[in-house]
Amino acid sequence: MGVASVYITRAHDLILLIDGSESVGAANFPLISDLAVQVIEGLAVGRDAIRVTLVLYGADPEIQFYLNSYDNKESVLGALRGLEYPGGTESNLGAALEEVVDSLLGQDAGGRAAEGVPQALVVISAGESTDDVSQGERALKQASVYTFGIAAGDSATAQLEAIATDKSFVLSAPDVRTVASMVTRYCHTLMGSSSAPL
Repeated sequence: MGVASVYITRAHDLILLIDGSESVGAANFPLISDLAVQVIEGLAVGRDAIRVTLVLYGADPEIQFYLNSYDNKESVLGALRGLEYPGGTESNLGAALEEVVDSLLGQDAGGRAAEGVPQALVVISAGESTDDVSQGERALKQASVYTFGIAAGDSATAQLEAIATDKSFVLSAPDVRTVASMVTRYCHTLMGSSSAPL
């Protein structure tokens, strides 16, 4: 069963938060962006279905598009395929988590929490954050955001397990290439968990 066979029709707000630092590396970044493409291909994306927003993070979080930027899957996939590797030695996941809460969950950004629509965050990380993540983690939990993780490497895994809503919501592998090859399994985990809203 492939990614395309995992199809959600319920309305959700989905935030993708992707590590764009040297932890991933220029050679591996296309694998990460392709992984995000595979996740989105299995979803029912639309204004009244699943809305998607994307942030790349390194030294600073860079919002690529908002929940209300695109109305259809093709536009979201086009934006994902056009991502450019930002690079940089810093990987400030903590600042990125805070940016998600401050800038991406509300109505102005297309967020539908006030309408009772569940919000889910998927963090794709290849290394431990260079800043403190505790404030962002608390803010996400206070906002009732379901948090999932895709981790390449042990340091990323431990941190994402602490941030995620549940440890079972984290997929991990030793390196980026292996993680990218496991995306089908992860999609089934993310979308089939009885504990998750998806």
